[in-house]
Amino acid sequence: MGTNSSKKTEEYSKEYTERFETLFETSLDAIFVADAETRKLVDCNKNAEKLIGRSKEEILSINADDLHPSDRIKDTMEGFKKQAEGKIKYVETEVLTKSGERIPVEVGAESFVSKGKSYLMGVFRDITERKQAEEGLKQKNMELERMNKLMTGRELKMIELKKEIEELKKRLGEA
Repeated sequence: MGTNSSKKTEEYSKEYTERFETLFETSLDAIFVADAETRKLVDCNKNAEKLIGRSKEEILSINADDLHPSDRIKDTMEGFKKQAEGKIKYVETEVLTKSGERIPVEVGAESFVSKGKSYLMGVFRDITERKQAEEGLKQKNMELERMNKLMTGRELKMIELKKEIEELKKRLGEA
C-alpha cells in the first residue's frame, strides 16, 4: 500500500514538473530567473533568449543588471525593490540586446524560495509596439494642438476684421 502511494506521488510530481517546464518554455513573454542575493541569472526561457539575442549559456553567465542599459539600472532596481515590497506590480524599463539595441519592456517580478534559497523571477513583455503607438498618438495630439492654435488665431483675426469693417461702415455712414 505504501509503495503504491509513493508511486502515485512520484508520478504526480513528474507530471507537475513537466507541466511547469512546458508553461515556462512556451510563455509568450521572456522569463528570467535570478539568484536574489547575487543577482546572477540562473534560468531563462526561449523567449528570453530571443528578446536579447543571446543563447541560454550566455545569459546564465551574466547578472540581472547586465540585462539593462547602464543608465537605466538604478531606476530599474528601485522599481524591482518596490515590486518586492508589494508597492507596485510592474516596472517599465529597457533591456539591452547583444547587439546593443534598447528594447522597451514591462516587467512583472516575483520572489520565491526554493530549497532554502531566494530567487527573483521576472516576466519581461516587449512593449515596443505600444511605445510606438503612444509616440504616434503624442505626435498627433501635438499636431492637433498646433492646428487648433492656428484656427484660434485665424478666428481672432476674423473678429478683428469684422470690427474694423463695422467701424469703417459707421465712418462711411457718418460722412
